[in-house]
Amino acid sequence: MNKRTLVAAAIVCLFAFNLQAQEKAAGIQWLDINTALEQAKTSNKKILIDFYTDWCGWCKRMDRDTYADSGVAAYVKEHYLAVKFNPEKGDSVIYDGSTYSARQFAAAWQVRGYPATGFVNENGEVLTLMPGYQKPDAFLRFLQYFGGDHHLTVSFEDFVDTQSGTSTGNEVKE
Repeated sequence: MNKRTLVAAAIVCLFAFNLQAQEKAAGIQWLDINTALEQAKTSNKKILIDFYTDWCGWCKRMDRDTYADSGVAAYVKEHYLAVKFNPEKGDSVIYDGSTYSARQFAAAWQVRGYPATGFVNENGEVLTLMPGYQKPDAFLRFLQYFGGDHHLTVSFEDFVDTQSGTSTGNEVKE
């Protein structure tokens, strides 16, 4: 191999390594549920729980399409503590003074299929469970609805209508 080929190969390797590092930095930092519940007390962030299994094709697609989306990842990173939770393999969960097995915790959430996404407020209180695969744009609306505390003042339907610029006539007048 001549010097130019060696230098070119080194540059390509460095570029690829740098690109990989940037992708990791931009991605979501996944926590275990117990860590997220503890950190929520001081971080003033809500918790997003991704209920998944290893065998679930739609879970893998949600990872690849939705969670990998730069807008979704950036919003999650700024407003949420993100949890990957596999009820078939997870550790026990300490929640609200009780200890649950991974399966018991998912059952308490009434998870009936995968993927499912749970939203928890800063005080550890359940907000909602959203079943099924979500495309990035639709998922981002859910993230913004809860992350921006819009759920405290307006229905999700009215929130979506105001975001899209349409009106249903059901909006709260001030």
